[in-house]
Amino acid sequence: MISEQTIQKLVEDKIKGTDVFLVQVKVKPANKIEVFVDEPNHISIETCIGISKHIEANLDRDAEDFELIVSSPGIDEAFTVLPQYQKYYGKQVGVIKKDGIKVIGSLAHADDKTITVEIKTTERKQVGKGKQTVINNVTIELDKIKETKLILPF
Repeated sequence: MISEQTIQKLVEDKIKGTDVFLVQVKVKPANKIEVFVDEPNHISIETCIGISKHIEANLDRDAEDFELIVSSPGIDEAFTVLPQYQKYYGKQVGVIKKDGIKVIGSLAHADDKTITVEIKTTERKQVGKGKQTVINNVTIELDKIKETKLILPF
């Protein structure tokens, strides 16, 4: 069976020096290989094809047959690497923490330890009539996150 590490190394060799980043490699039974890559803007099909051809050229189909899919992660997939968080600064995300608490807001920051989600709420003014928008920043440690997904504005 082809190893995930072998595929990961081939992908990293191909994308070295580019803005493309590796999100995930999966090798399923019967050598069904799935590679998910992305870019800060939008990944092109040509980039995915180039990575696919590079992987295929470095594996021997006669020695071990395989099925290969190279694509971007789906827009509804959970974030798995830091560059995905950074790609979606300013966008609405839903974060489910390991303790079950859900945080929804605008992704304001992400680094290798934490993310910050900006939550806007409307509250009554303390003085006078009407309402005001209150902004709270919630910082969450990455190791406390169960799942983060982009919220699509439909």
